[in-house]
Amino acid sequence: VGPDKFLLFEHPGGDFSIQLFHRVPWYVRSFEPLGDAFDHSTVIYNAPGSIMPNYIMSVILLLAVGWLCLRKKRSLRSHLPAAVIVGLCLALIRGGYALLRQSKLISMYTNYMRTMDVRFEASLPFLVSTFLLAACGAWLFLNSNSRWGRGLALLGAVFPGWAVASYWLGASTFINILARRRYGAGLYGYGIGSMALITFLAELAIVLSLLTLSSRRGVGGLKIGAKDNR
Repeated sequence: VGPDKFLLFEHPGGDFSIQLFHRVPWYVRSFEPLGDAFDHSTVIYNAPGSIMPNYIMSVILLLAVGWLCLRKKRSLRSHLPAAVIVGLCLALIRGGYALLRQSKLISMYTNYMRTMDVRFEASLPFLVSTFLLAACGAWLFLNSNSRWGRGLALLGAVFPGWAVASYWLGASTFINILARRRYGAGLYGYGIGSMALITFLAELAIVLSLLTLSSRRGVGGLKIGAKDNR
């Protein structure tokens, strides 16, 4: 492309066509950051060794559900269909995206995230934990009378997005503060943390939309804007 520019891309062979634009289309500029964020977060979510925090949070939410059922006399069947729907939807979104973008994510995983002897694969344990987290979080949200309780339930439902974002943004900020004091300049950018934050906000919006929809249709039976009883 020009005397000193080359366009490289993976190609299985045979005929192909390339369409070039003088300017990047507006819809590409609008949605490319979201796609990049989901790509990077999906690779992190499915990486070997990343599943243990999900297991721990799943156990915590399951214990919270059991505590509400036993100590607060809440029925497990209360809002259960809506909670299951939320869990299935988030698991399908994460799993479907991983499968849809698998070829791209394999290349990203190999070149940037791990060594050449490891391949990206969609993790079934991660999807199971996603379902448990989202379903338990949604059930706790719909059965909670406290704004604090509903907020914590939402954070549990969309785990680990906010945890990944907090870790990378916090670690980068802390190291950069120390580096500026000693060297006068930061050492790390905030791209990884920002992408994790974008993914977290997008998934939070999806879960909130599902909860609001289930509430309005009577599946959940809760008015999200109801007055706090505590």
